[in-house]
Amino acid sequence: MSTPPFVARRRQALQAAADLLDDLDVDQEQPIDVFEAVAQMGLWLVFQPLKTLLGAVIREGGGGIMITTERPPTIQRYTAAHEVGHWELDHNRPAFDTDHDVLHPGANEREQLAQWFASYFLMPPPLVYAVASRHGVRPHTAVLPAQAYLIARDMRVSYEAALRQMTNLNIIGDNQRDELMQVPQLRIKQDLAHGHRPQVGNADIWPVDERSMQYNIDVVLHDEIIINLPENRTSGHRWLDDTATEQRINLERKPAPPAFAPPTATRPTPVPRPDPPRRTGADITAALALLPGPVQNSAAVDQTADEGPPADHQYTSDDFEVAEFRNSGLATVSDDYQPGWAPVTARGAAALRRRNAGAPVEQATFLATTANVEAVSADPSAPGAGATGRRWLVLQAHSEGEFAYTLHYAATHDPHASPAATFTIEATVRPPLEVLHRRMLTDIDLEDATAATPDGDSEHASPRSAPFDDPGFSRSSELTDVDEPGLAPDAGDENDR
Repeated sequence: MSTPPFVARRRQALQAAADLLDDLDVDQEQPIDVFEAVAQMGLWLVFQPLKTLLGAVIREGGGGIMITTERPPTIQRYTAAHEVGHWELDHNRPAFDTDHDVLHPGANEREQLAQWFASYFLMPPPLVYAVASRHGVRPHTAVLPAQAYLIARDMRVSYEAALRQMTNLNIIGDNQRDELMQVPQLRIKQDLAHGHRPQVGNADIWPVDERSMQYNIDVVLHDEIIINLPENRTSGHRWLDDTATEQRINLERKPAPPAFAPPTATRPTPVPRPDPPRRTGADITAALALLPGPVQNSAAVDQTADEGPPADHQYTSDDFEVAEFRNSGLATVSDDYQPGWAPVTARGAAALRRRNAGAPVEQATFLATTANVEAVSADPSAPGAGATGRRWLVLQAHSEGEFAYTLHYAATHDPHASPAATFTIEATVRPPLEVLHRRMLTDIDLEDATAATPDGDSEHASPRSAPFDDPGFSRSSELTDVDEPGLAPDAGDENDR
């Protein structure tokens, strides 16, 4: 039985993507840098604020690819791979692709083949299997939304593209793919970050915990690192960053009090001094009401009364210590502590105390149906107080470079006690790949302009010619904005709009 023509052409598209990866000597177990691949192919690549197009293939100037700056980096990379597919499969025919052409090709066979090419080129099977295995995913097993997101993040593709390629490779089925696609990415990120909402919605998050005490992470600007560590505050220990550690070291230890001397004579019993009366706002209001004339406003009364903490205020170390790490490229944007016990309602707290006190079995069974089930069904052998909780810290990458962030698990009250543990993150913060590519083009232009003048004065150098003969194209417009276009498409330079 002969193979249907479209199936044969689809296989040819997949084979063309595999051949191109081999020709470019690309490591297919690492994320694919499609922009570097375009450069190795000898094609020019420009980013423009295209309003109705995602990308285009142009024959002029030796051939090249144009990508919009109006979409997130994952869409930009997929569009670039889609246009490479057109270049390889359509024999240099021009293409002008809209959102519908790239993401929803429908019955258009030409766009379908380019889409198959792009999926294989960005997500070759060795890469998909390696990343899926790293996150505990095996073929024909249930995949959690968090696992699917982390797989897409590590491959630098969109959540939907990763799910579709995992379906193509029979890692998940069609039904599971459709179910996972119904879960919003923002909800997945919040679940991974203990409810924290990322500062930038389409930035990636990088959860880390105590399974390793040292991490080396490559992140992109605005990404967030989610630190989740055990912390028992009743022991006096906390995770302290460099600022808090320095404050702890500067504490002065008070000497121990002298030993008690035996009594030598009978001492009179001291008369307790009564506490001084405390003025309240109600007392002042009552006194002012006896005076003729208008009564003072409540704001003045409140300022006259003695200030004091609310009656239900409970002091903690948070009232005296604020440890923020803002002197590097990693800024603390969230710091939360989750106690060892699950959150319990007022009714549930009373039930929990009765159970800890040894409530009868029948009463404990009744409480399990009325109180917080998670708290009541906790391990009876575990202590009801002083349990180990979880510390949640969120660091945002807000500047480029290499940075180290260290936490010491130490007693906050003892400046000389050695830390019980040390947790370290070494992060390399990079701009998006498309920004790096545009900077590279800027450097090339500056080098060529400097070499064009005998005295090396680039100020009077003539600009390079455009890569193709379209009079509406200017190379300078491509290089105007070197900020990331994908994270804030509506907040770019005015020249790029």
